[in-house]
Amino acid sequence: MDRSGVGLKREAWAALVLALLLTTSGEALGLALRGPSAEMLLDGLPLGQAKRESRPMDAIRLVNTGDEPIEVVMHLAVARPESLKDGYEPAPDVSWAKLDRSMLRIPPGKEGESALLIAIPRDRSLMGGRFQLEWVGEASAPSGARLELRSHVLMHVETEGSRLLETRRQAGGKGASGFSLSPLDARLEKVPLGRKVDLRELGLKLKLANPNEQQMTFGLSSFVDILDKTRQEEGFAPAANPNFLKPASPLVRVAADSVAEARFSLEIPDERRYRGRSWVFVVRVEPLDAGDSEAKDFRLYVTTKGEEAM
Repeated sequence: MDRSGVGLKREAWAALVLALLLTTSGEALGLALRGPSAEMLLDGLPLGQAKRESRPMDAIRLVNTGDEPIEVVMHLAVARPESLKDGYEPAPDVSWAKLDRSMLRIPPGKEGESALLIAIPRDRSLMGGRFQLEWVGEASAPSGARLELRSHVLMHVETEGSRLLETRRQAGGKGASGFSLSPLDARLEKVPLGRKVDLRELGLKLKLANPNEQQMTFGLSSFVDILDKTRQEEGFAPAANPNFLKPASPLVRVAADSVAEARFSLEIPDERRYRGRSWVFVVRVEPLDAGDSEAKDFRLYVTTKGEEAM
């Protein structure tokens, strides 16, 4: 999984959008435009730094597949409440993102593009946040035909431990290997919303056992596992936002031939859309002193309180 790259969602291009409008004389005219996917995902965004997407698939690209020249006026807008994806909040300030070109003139059969510039404020409270903006493109042709396109701009801010973990990975291991993780999965029911709770308060402790003769350091990271269908229990969907579950520290050091506890807190916003939900959170436990093959996953099945319990 590429957690630092910035790019569009796997469906990089939407299907052809065709709008047929009538002139006052009743003649049918066509405006055909192919735009970006319905969702544009920007992952691993750092704080306090502008990022310019330079690879072709990272730009907002529009293709005029019709036979008229098209003018497209574009802007970014605050996400509408009804359009919010689970796990995302409206970006507090639309100025976090800018288009380097707000208007494109595209001849028939040609394409145009505009780079997206992202600058997240240098505010540590935003780390791990998932925010949503809307890209809006209003296209028009000389015949009078008009078309509006919209796309969700989904921004994932880097977590507090992501850079630290990457630094440790690049430093190389010391050769230690083998550890046990207990339990490998757990279940929490009727979890309250709007309150930060230590998993210990809910009777859950995650233990790491190091059988080696030297200290081991483990990296902890929450992520959404949408690939391993074999371990997805019926009725549970991948967590809307993996960062609702946070480690007390992204690193856990375990002394030689010892056992230590990895502590986590769970905080799910008190919003109607999160009531009565069944999610699975996945935590990757990665020994930074060994290879990637040594990593283990912990799965936490969570059911939130429903409407009747609120």
